Parts: sequence; structure tokens; C-alpha cells
Amino acid sequence: LIRKTRGGASEAFCITTNLVLKSDGTKFGKTEEGNIWLDRNKTSPYKFYQFWINADDGGVEDYLKVYTELDKDSIDSLMTEHKDNPSSRAAQKRLAYEVTKIVHGEDRAESVKSVSEVLFGGMPYSSLNASAFKELETELPVYEAKLNETMLVDVILGGNLATSKTEARRFLEENAIYVNGAQIPLSKNSLDEHDSIQGYAVVRRGKNASVLVKLN
Repeated sequence: LIRKTRGGASEAFCITTNLVLKSDGTKFGKTEEGNIWLDRNKTSPYKFYQFWINADDGGVEDYLKVYTELDKDSIDSLMTEHKDNPSSRAAQKRLAYEVTKIVHGEDRAESVKSVSEVLFGGMPYSSLNASAFKELETELPVYEAKLNETMLVDVILGGNLATSKTEARRFLEENAIYVNGAQIPLSKNSLDEHDSIQGYAVVRRGKNASVLVKLN
């Protein structure tokens, strides 16, 4: 091909590198189950970030070396922190942030980092900015409600957190519903101005089922 495109016996050079493997020995490839795309239309920046933050302990050091621009001292320091306290997942969090920043830009990396820390790290929902809520719109079901008017029962049902109003009322009575991460009193019937953060509220049932409520 080089001879055809450049003519004659053109000299060429190539570089080869080892194939990057996951810690289980499988490769990163588009045909492998659970892998990700750089195209945000195929893998959202939030899911992209979650892929890296869920990297296992056995592969995170290699991924930091290959997929980020961190220097050796920074990686060594991260791995020391990681080995001292693996449950903090400091290495995975930095990996997820750095790779997302390279692929999707710093602003988007900051947004998905904030969303992840709120949903899974115990940070207050009030720390989310408008960009982070826009990110949440692509990841959670969205339901529109009127302040002080739309009943919480309707929000729970409309957000697919319950299959009927009877079930929604039961969840409320059992204190299984949270607004912006906080358990709500039994006397609360609707969302008000105190629940609005950047014009949104996150209503959650149990640990994992959530709906993003746009308030107007």
C-alpha cells in the first residue's frame, strides 16, 4: 500500500505495542460484552465514567499507565493510597476522571464525577450544578411536576417507582421514598421550593430505583 500511494520502494517504519488486556485475560474490543465506545451517542459520558470506576483492583494500575497522562510519581502515589485503603477506590476514581476528561472534556468529566459522587458516594444533592442535572436527564427517567401541586403519589407512579397508587402510598407509609437523598416525613404530600435544586429533585425508592423530577 505504501509503494502504491507513495511510489517506488518508499521506506516505512511502524511501531507495535502489546495488546492491552483486562485482568481476566480478555481483550478490549468492540465485540466483547460490556465494553464501551468513545462516541457519546453509543456510550454516554456517565456510563463511560462508570466503566472505568468499576475497574477491578488487578488492572487499575496498568490502566492508569496506558490510558491517562499521569506521571509515574502520581501513579505510584495513587497506588500506595489504593493499597492502604482499597475500599476508597481512589485509583479507580482518578482513572475514571482522567480518561473521561481526555475523551469527553474537562467540563463533562466534572459533571459525571459530581453525579457519581452524589448517587454513590454520599455527597449532598445540593452540590450538583445545572450541567450535572442535564447529565442525569440522560441516565434517569424524567417526570415533570408542579411545585406544591403534583402529589407525591403521582410522582412515584409516573416515575415508575410503583405500579399503582396503592403501592405508592404504601411506599410512602413505609418510609421507603427519599427526596434528594433524604427520607421524607409522612405528612409530606407534594414537592415544594425546599426540594428544588436547579429546578430539579431526585426521588428515590429504596437503594437503586430513582426518577429525576423537573419542577415548574
